[in-house]
Amino acid sequence: MFQLPPVYFEHLLASSLDIVIAVDNEGQIIFYNDGAYRTLGYTLAEIRGKHVTTVYPSREEARRVMAAMRKGEARETGQVKNFETELISKNGEHIPVAISGSVTRSFATHFWAM
Repeated sequence: MFQLPPVYFEHLLASSLDIVIAVDNEGQIIFYNDGAYRTLGYTLAEIRGKHVTTVYPSREEARRVMAAMRKGEARETGQVKNFETELISKNGEHIPVAISGSVTRSFATHFWAM
């Protein structure tokens, strides 16, 4: 079976129209794609290294999302699918989203889809 190189998947995520944001163990944004830029308005240079709470309406909401990811659904601990929350754009707009995401050993990955 042919396997695509990892760089292919990175480019696929980078160009996705969905919001894709990855954070490290400290909650710092380490990946931010074109879909996130188009929806939230932050450039990669503006948002990389910022705490993920930058895109949530409150620290409590960010904690609620992470707690749901850690708890997981049924047998899929560490994952959520279509978890409803909202994000805040650079201009202050509240954007309802449904998050599908997972926590991995090396970093937490959040996938946001409208």
